[in-house]
Amino acid sequence: MTTRTRRLAASILLVGAFMGIAVAPAAADVQVGGAVTRSRSFTLDNGQSGGGELACPTGYRVISAGVAWRQGGAPSTPVGRSISGSAPRKDGRAWFVAGSNDNVRGALRLTIRCLPVAELGPLTIVKRDATPVGSVGDGYVACPVGHQLITGGAMWMTSGLPRVPSIGAGQLGGSAPVDARTWIANGYGAGLLLRVIGLCRPATFVGTTGIRFNEVAATALVPTVSIQCAAGKRALSGGTFWKTSAGSIIATNPLGISRPTIGARGWYASGWKVGFGSPTLVVVVFCRRI
Repeated sequence: MTTRTRRLAASILLVGAFMGIAVAPAAADVQVGGAVTRSRSFTLDNGQSGGGELACPTGYRVISAGVAWRQGGAPSTPVGRSISGSAPRKDGRAWFVAGSNDNVRGALRLTIRCLPVAELGPLTIVKRDATPVGSVGDGYVACPVGHQLITGGAMWMTSGLPRVPSIGAGQLGGSAPVDARTWIANGYGAGLLLRVIGLCRPATFVGTTGIRFNEVAATALVPTVSIQCAAGKRALSGGTFWKTSAGSIIATNPLGISRPTIGARGWYASGWKVGFGSPTLVVVVFCRRI
């Protein structure tokens, strides 16, 4: 774990799918103003791993994404389930998600929100591959000076060349913005590399922003936590991570849900507490004035 991370802890085009994975028909686009929202579900039986990419319409770039395990059309428990990747791909033209299911049949639901390039402008992409210490990895990326985050994410990658997203190996324990320029991530992945990615724009474009945190002590097996933006703001991006009571990041508890709330007024997260003790689940929302 890096010193920096310890401190920070205080269209409808599916271009990747994997054999044996049931991919639900994409939901109809939802357009609000210039933004387009798209969703896709990957159904995984017990013992299956899978995922893929969901692309923005031509001429659009992704500005946020949410991922959640679902069962029978409703949010479901993440027990026995994990997310190995949730991150922008192809210079922000698509989003990748993958996970593993060791519970009854469930669906990994991905929802992305996209803006026209003409409105968003050119993006600066920052990324970094972190080599785990043992099986635990953590890393971060920071936007250049004068820039702010649009969104970010992380995924486990194969260590051999060419490096490709890992399917069925590794799990994310945390992926979130922690200030206006920095995205952190951690997780558990023996023999893999943890890739952290951020999409950045000049601060003059992003405008007036604010970041908010909330946390809950994980006394239950599956804690949930949410945070709302201030009045007059909407979620630009968000995320979640686990920490100990002393404030150190925990990488071995899987994430289950990390997504915007209804109307993008905040962010909601859930996870699966593995082992004993009373860790804390933290949710983060990065808000922009509308």
